Amino acid sequence: MSRPILEDAFTHHVWATLRLLDACAPLTEEQLTEPVPGTYGPILDTLRHVVGADAWYLFVITGGEVARIDEDAMSVDELRAEMEGHAATWSSILHARTDPDE
Repeated sequence: MSRPILEDAFTHHVWATLRLLDACAPLTEEQLTEPVPGTYGPILDTLRHVVGADAWYLFVITGGEVARIDEDAMSVDELRAEMEGHAATWSSILHARTDPDE
């Protein structure tokens, strides 16, 4: 069976997000919550937004089978654990939905 064309993109998406979370894991709470002018906001808010949006997309695509997350309260480690679970879910979705018009 051939690999779905979007699988590489979503595999990279999850991989890159995990690397970003790993890079930010050693930062102090002060560094994670420091506002940065001209950006989305503090690093932690940006990370929460990225993983929260991913969870929201999975929630919508699966019709609620994947739960939404409380991104406003999650630590970097919790966000990473959530994102790790998204890898298998994205792969499953991409293999199950072969018709782009579905």
